[in-house]
Amino acid sequence: MILLDGPQGWKSNNNGLDHSRVCERSCNTPAKSGLPGATKPRTWLRFVEFSVRVFDELGRHGWKRLCDVTDVSDRTLVETFPFSAWRALGLPCLPAKQRAKATDLERCFRALTDLVPIKLQGSLSHDQLQAVIAGLAGLALENHDPAGYAVTGLPPEIVDGVWREGFIVNPKRATNA
Repeated sequence: MILLDGPQGWKSNNNGLDHSRVCERSCNTPAKSGLPGATKPRTWLRFVEFSVRVFDELGRHGWKRLCDVTDVSDRTLVETFPFSAWRALGLPCLPAKQRAKATDLERCFRALTDLVPIKLQGSLSHDQLQAVIAGLAGLALENHDPAGYAVTGLPPEIVDGVWREGFIVNPKRATNA
């Protein structure tokens, strides 16, 4: 399984939204992928195009976008958005990389390890901490543990030769029954 922090497709013509995919609206992502070639804000276009191309290229090499949580294969691509993963777990969000201070990294690391029984040695970089928080959803998905992840969005599909929509998968906080 590969988890990628970036859009896997473009907006569907008929998703009911003006400028974004359903998962982006639900997770309040900063970039919105509109119809192919359009983003909000426009400055995100190169990033969105690159991200979709990465998903497409991995697809050409046998990897499949997550279309159905009951059919997770050994070569599954999963879209994540680490900022929403922090929120989904009810943890303080890690500030953007440019704004994050060492104390922010320590605070978020401590909050995460207080919640999740994981042992990590040493301190983690901003990117590593974001990968760990998003990766929790991947572990739950791989273990077929629906109590450990939440899926938002619409299944990805090809329309006119272009991938549209897709899911964002976040970790989910365990609830005591």
